[in-house]
Amino acid sequence: MLEVDGSPLLEARLQEVLRHLFRSGADRLVHRNAQGILTLHKDELISSMERDGALRLCDLLARLEDRRGGLLPDTGSPERLLLLEGETLSLLTAEELRQPHRTASDLPEWWRVPLPLIRLRGDRAELNDTAEVHFPDGESLAREVRGALSSQDLLCHLPAPGGEERTLALHPLTEDVVLLEDITADCTAAEELAWWAAVGHSLVERLRQNGIRTGRFSPEDDLPQDGEVISCLWEGDLLGYLHIPCPEPEKPEEAAPGGTKRKTARRRPAAGQ
Repeated sequence: MLEVDGSPLLEARLQEVLRHLFRSGADRLVHRNAQGILTLHKDELISSMERDGALRLCDLLARLEDRRGGLLPDTGSPERLLLLEGETLSLLTAEELRQPHRTASDLPEWWRVPLPLIRLRGDRAELNDTAEVHFPDGESLAREVRGALSSQDLLCHLPAPGGEERTLALHPLTEDVVLLEDITADCTAAEELAWWAAVGHSLVERLRQNGIRTGRFSPEDDLPQDGEVISCLWEGDLLGYLHIPCPEPEKPEEAAPGGTKRKTARRRPAAGQ
């Protein structure tokens, strides 16, 4: 849907209105207000302009007010329409116009912000233009958001093609309008961080069980000269070092009387030594 400022158009002469129509490629001008819809074909605008070159659009609409109705007439063929509603001029198809419409009195003034918004009112769900781009399956989105909010949950998991899912943070702005924030990448990064933290903890714990005491050192600490020192990096940043001491070598076995081997016992230092 293409939208431009249409505030001067009501006061414009029909020649200017026709210029908008021909530039947009639309066949009809549709004026919609709280009383309903009034459509004007470009041929009708041309004939009206030929009769009165100074006629303004607002004057012509006033003359034809009795034609205004609640539904768009069925023309039998797909057409591009130029919709004038309030101060907004929109280029859309007849099918789009037949969908439940949004009026200035019905929606907050900030509804068209470039952020994905969904409004849940009763059984109806409405998405603003940004949300429609990011979430083509509005029915599934509305179902998942409703389910999360009914459970007092501000996280929503939306199925995606390929078996994956998107994680959305829900930010209620009013009693029925919710801002949708896609935090899938943040959740994936958090899961990755948790996984490698668990891997590191398990390895260090296994070394401890095997009698090897590891040491943790910050980047500013003096590092031991023995054993192995491992740099601990995360996304290119040095977080510190892990020191793994070398295990003590085993004492060589000695031949015992009779040809058997025995391990040399370690001598304990005498008192005072």
